[in-house]
Amino acid sequence: MPSVASRKATTDAFAARLRVLRDDPVAFCREILEFDPHAGQVRWLENSNADQNALVTGNRWGKSEIAAAKRIFKCAFKKGWTAETLAKQTAKRGVYQSMNVAPTADQSQLVWFKAHAMLQQPKASWLVRDVKMTPFPTIYFVNGSVFQARSTAGDGRHLLGHDYDDVNWDEAAYETRFSQILENVLLMRLVDRAGTLDCTSTGNGRNTFGEYFLGGLPGAAELPGTAKIRADYSQSGSTRENPHVNQQRVEALSLRLSDKMRAQNIDGQIVEGGGSYFELADIAAAENTLLNEHLIAEYDEDAQHAYAEVRADETHPWIEAYPNHRYLHGWDVAEKKDWAVGWTLDLSTDPFTCVEFERFRRRGWDYVYDRMRRRDRKYKTPNATKLDSTGVGDTVENELKDIRAEGVTFGGKGKKDALLANLQSAFSTRTFRMPFLPVAHNELAFYEREDEDLTTDCVMGLAVAMWFAKRSPETIDDISLI
Repeated sequence: MPSVASRKATTDAFAARLRVLRDDPVAFCREILEFDPHAGQVRWLENSNADQNALVTGNRWGKSEIAAAKRIFKCAFKKGWTAETLAKQTAKRGVYQSMNVAPTADQSQLVWFKAHAMLQQPKASWLVRDVKMTPFPTIYFVNGSVFQARSTAGDGRHLLGHDYDDVNWDEAAYETRFSQILENVLLMRLVDRAGTLDCTSTGNGRNTFGEYFLGGLPGAAELPGTAKIRADYSQSGSTRENPHVNQQRVEALSLRLSDKMRAQNIDGQIVEGGGSYFELADIAAAENTLLNEHLIAEYDEDAQHAYAEVRADETHPWIEAYPNHRYLHGWDVAEKKDWAVGWTLDLSTDPFTCVEFERFRRRGWDYVYDRMRRRDRKYKTPNATKLDSTGVGDTVENELKDIRAEGVTFGGKGKKDALLANLQSAFSTRTFRMPFLPVAHNELAFYEREDEDLTTDCVMGLAVAMWFAKRSPETIDDISLI
């Protein structure tokens, strides 16, 4: 066992090395966190030093990893604190506060868990004093800094009353009230400490955040008609920059994307609008932020599975709170190559409420049938499971006779047009609401009617659900809905 003197010498040597790394975030990542950032991530670490910074990347670029590493670096050195600030905060026992926020609690925790994993490395672990998961994830550093994860649900009301030195806003492009939360909540939480804000996100069209990002590009401030609120520094990143991603798979995936979706989800660009079918404003209106507050969501690293369930409150699943409501499940089924997608709608609310969503592939028919049966039995509404039976004939319906599954085919252009027009109408008339679901949002936003080469399973599953929802006995009395 090392002696007290030996341990002190080691600790002193570590502290001395930290002082050398104080102004070198890249070396800090490589030496202390054992994380080697790629060229695009290095550029972000070295240049995103303004008051407001915006990063837009393609999927799998590594924005969560670099956001986590930057939070650790800033907490380790209390970056932004001057000698005067240090004296002031010490006098009132203030601590350096770093926060990762996102539209949902689950999303906000992704960066936090990345940081937690990085801090398990031998040298990095010396930086941590304690970790707590309740009431929300918190890392306490040995120097007194604190890093937490919170959601911006309810227009960021959970953040009111606190001051922060550093905030990373993950997936800021998907905040439907971006400017209100930015100006009325986050910037006001940073002003007293002269704190800094990073917005790290995949793109979501040229919405308010898109304009904010574009305003921070070199030379944008001099252009006429630019956004009133803009980032001070903006950077984009392509998935192709990440050497740890299988680029052959990236290229194969890109062939199934529209030009606009490829530009956004792989090239990390802000594109004009989305697809040509569903209005972005209608999609945004359906994405009710209140449903995000108690959302349980899971997304695996390889994007092979996504699951989300809306809860009535902190302790009760939706079905426990509303057991007598009528529910309907819309499925687009597939065994291997394509995705199986299931939506569950509560038809007893006005508008209808999406309370559960699942998307997976490469699991086999037994797994598909099991998930459909579990969903049906969970909600206990008779004859509630509906599916797209195009291409699978009567096979799936026959297999699921025990739950009385009912299919509809998209065979023929006219029938498919009718199903899609019905969904389009549901969006425009605000017939239903749903939580923010990234994978579903992207499919809907970039959907085009000529869809042979697009991934459309989320769209078609929702189209099935809405087709039967508008024709259920509880809603059939209003003929205008048909």
